[in-house]
Amino acid sequence: NKSVKKKRNVSNAPETALSNASMTCGPEAEKWGELRDNMESDLMQVHADHYELMRNKKEQHIAKQMIKLVELAKEKQAVELKNLKDSAESEMKEVKRKLEQKRMEKIETMIKTTADKIV
Repeated sequence: NKSVKKKRNVSNAPETALSNASMTCGPEAEKWGELRDNMESDLMQVHADHYELMRNKKEQHIAKQMIKLVELAKEKQAVELKNLKDSAESEMKEVKRKLEQKRMEKIETMIKTTADKIV
């Protein structure tokens, strides 16, 4: 036996039934109209809830990304500060070494001139 797919009767579709009910009068039409209104308001509430949920998720995502960005910036700043301190210490050592060298040269010059005056 071959299974035969039954075509859906267009007049039995819920949208058609709701629109047909709105055209007729009576308690059944009111019931259908009320049902349609309730479904529409429920759907609008679902959309509003979904929108709010997505907005909250986006805000949470942005907050997490900002926290990560701040952490990365702090890490980068700490590395840069360490490099600057190391560089400054190295330069200070070099300056002190040069000053000490000049001081020693002046002392040697003074010793030579003093020794020459004594002799």
